Amino acid sequence: MRSESHRLLRRFNGELDPALISHRSATSPADAEQFARNLVGTELGAIVLTAESAEVLTDERVNGYVDDSLAGRETAYYWKTLDGADPAQFPVDVAGKALKLGIDENERIRETDRKLPPRISRTPLLLAGEKEQVRAVAKRIDSRFSMLSSLARDPEFEGQGSPPPVLQLGAIVSNKVVSVDSSEASAEPDMRAAQDAPVEEIRYWVCLQPLCDSVRLTESTRFPLLPLKNGRSNFNYVVEQGGDHITLEHAGLKISEMELVRFAPDPSLLTVRARWNGDRWVFDSQAGESYDWKGSLRLDKAHKLLQSVVTVAGRIGIDEYEYLRGAAR
Repeated sequence: MRSESHRLLRRFNGELDPALISHRSATSPADAEQFARNLVGTELGAIVLTAESAEVLTDERVNGYVDDSLAGRETAYYWKTLDGADPAQFPVDVAGKALKLGIDENERIRETDRKLPPRISRTPLLLAGEKEQVRAVAKRIDSRFSMLSSLARDPEFEGQGSPPPVLQLGAIVSNKVVSVDSSEASAEPDMRAAQDAPVEEIRYWVCLQPLCDSVRLTESTRFPLLPLKNGRSNFNYVVEQGGDHITLEHAGLKISEMELVRFAPDPSLLTVRARWNGDRWVFDSQAGESYDWKGSLRLDKAHKLLQSVVTVAGRIGIDEYEYLRGAAR
C-alpha cells in the first residue's frame, strides 16, 4: 500500500470534490458517505489484487511451515465431523502430504492410500498438544477465518468509535424472546400455572432489505428478516455471541418464513442506524424490541443468499398427472 500511495493520491485528488458534493445533493448525506467509502475500498482492493504477493504461498514456504509444525511429533489429530468428540489420527508423514499435496478426485491423499474427505478441516493437523487443546484451538481458528471470509463488518473490531452499522441487506442481528416452558408442568391446570417457567431464547436473523430500499427513508419502514438457526455439522455463517463462536444456518428460504419488522430511520441520515448500548450496537424496532448487531455479510454472500430466496420464490407449480410427476427428473 505504501508503494502505491501515489496511485491513491492521483485517483482521489481534490479536483473530484465538486462531483462528490453534487452526488450528495442529489442523493443524501448517508448515500454519499457510503458511496465514497465504497470507492476507496474498491480501489484498495484493486491494489491488493494487482500486487506481487504470490511469493507468500510458494511451495517452499508452505512446506517449511508444515515441517516446522509437525516437527517432533509422531501423530496429528483430525476430526471427521464438526461436532465429533473423538479425533482420528494420521502419522506425521501422511499429515504432511495431506497439507502439502492435497487430495485427488477419489479423496485420497496424494502419494498415499489414505482418504481425507474435502469437508474435513486440516487445521488441527498443524497444531500440537493434547486432543482437547487442539480441538479448542482449531475450532477457534476455523471460526475466526470463517468470519473473516464472510463478514464485511465484524463487531469485535467495531466499537463505539466506529461508524454505526446500517440495517440493510446482509446485516445479521439477534433478539431475545421469553417464552414459557410447560414441558415439566403438572397435568392439573392449577398446578401447571405455578410450575410454568419463563425460558429466554436468542433468535438470529439476516436482513434481506435491498440496498436501494435501505436509504433515503423518510418514515418507518418494514424490513424483511430471514430466520437463522444454530447449525452443527452444516452451517452458513459464524458469529460471536458472549465470547463464543456460534454457527448459524438458514432456517428456511421461503418468503413465508420471514418476519417483517418496522424500524424508523435517522431523520438526518435517512437510514436505519444502530445505537451504541454500552458494549454493543443495537437496532431498536418501532415495537420496542432490541436487535443486537452481530455483523454484516460481504455483499457477494448477501446477494447469493438473496438470489437463493428469489429462486425458491420463483418456482412454478403446475397440476399434472401424479404418476408422471413422480417419474420426472
